[in-house]
Amino acid sequence: MEDLRTIRYVTDNYQDLQGLRLVPLGVPFLAYAAWRLDWLPWAPRDLAVPWIVGSFVVALLISVVLGRHYQRHFGSVHRLPSRFRMPLALVVVLAFLILYGLRHELA
Repeated sequence: MEDLRTIRYVTDNYQDLQGLRLVPLGVPFLAYAAWRLDWLPWAPRDLAVPWIVGSFVVALLISVVLGRHYQRHFGSVHRLPSRFRMPLALVVVLAFLILYGLRHELA
C-alpha cells in the first residue's frame, strides 16, 4: 500500500521533482532584484531590459536542456489532467497583473 502512495506521489509531482529545471529560471530574477537594489554597480542602467530579457532566454534554454537530460535518464511520466492547475495559474497571473498595476501606489 505504501508503494502505491509513492507511485501516485511521484506521478503527480514528477515535473516538480525535477528541481534543477527551475534553478536557471530563478537566477535572472535574483539578478534583477540585486540590480534594482544597486548591489550591481557595474551593471549598465541603459541596457537593463535587454540584459534581463537575454538572461531569461538563456535560462529558458538551459532549462530545456536540463529537461531533456531528465527525460533521457529517467523517462517521462504523463499524468492525468488536473482540474485545479489551470485556475491556480490564472489566479497567479491575475495577482501579478494587479500588483504590477498597483506598484506606483504601493511605493
